[in-house]
Amino acid sequence: MSPRSVRQLLIAALVVQAVGCGTSAPAELKDASGKPVPDQVGAIYRGVKHCDTTRVTYVWLGHQQYVGDPRKKSPHEPLRAGYADRVAVPADAKDTGYHSGHLRLFLAADGLALYLVRSDGRTAKRLPKAPYPEGCK
Repeated sequence: MSPRSVRQLLIAALVVQAVGCGTSAPAELKDASGKPVPDQVGAIYRGVKHCDTTRVTYVWLGHQQYVGDPRKKSPHEPLRAGYADRVAVPADAKDTGYHSGHLRLFLAADGLALYLVRSDGRTAKRLPKAPYPEGCK
């Protein structure tokens, strides 16, 4: 098995372990050409009722997780401080080419935040990078 295949398997296992029962089924994420993106490449999940996280958005891009918690209940200060509901997308943010429904994903130049941008380009949510995988067990 090639090192790349092993890495992809490890990333997939990390995603499954981190989200466990603590998230809903993933929203369909597509690339710029409209093709579905494999979960190990990118995925968007919502929290679940039994963990009181139904308003939380979990986004995976590769091996990195970004968390949007509008009620700011996360025990991690960077996640509470970094979330914002209506922000301007920085000029140096990179369009990932991924989208889900009416949302496009932009990554901050430093990789510390992900922006969920409505297709009209007027509204964006900033999701901070998680220091380690978040989820409900």
